[in-house]
Amino acid sequence: MRFVPTKTVEQQSCLMLHRARHLLIRQQTAVINSMRRESSGKCSIYSLRHFYAVTALRNGVGVFEVARNMGTSVQMVQEYYGRQAIASVFATRLGD
Repeated sequence: MRFVPTKTVEQQSCLMLHRARHLLIRQQTAVINSMRRESSGKCSIYSLRHFYAVTALRNGVGVFEVARNMGTSVQMVQEYYGRQAIASVFATRLGD
């Protein structure tokens, strides 16, 4: 069995930066492809609003935060987009 030496802090931070950049590019590409596929070049304000709500909830953004950003109530976000959310987003963060 071959053992690999532990990476230094600099190597780990560089790897983390590359992973974060790769994830950002993948998400950006997914958004662009989704908008092209869904709208065939025609995009309304509502479709962008809906896309934001669904994407934010799927990525773990809290329901309260999404409602505040959209200018609507938590009840409306839960009613229309609640099934898109993962379980942890319904937890309330203290101090907000």
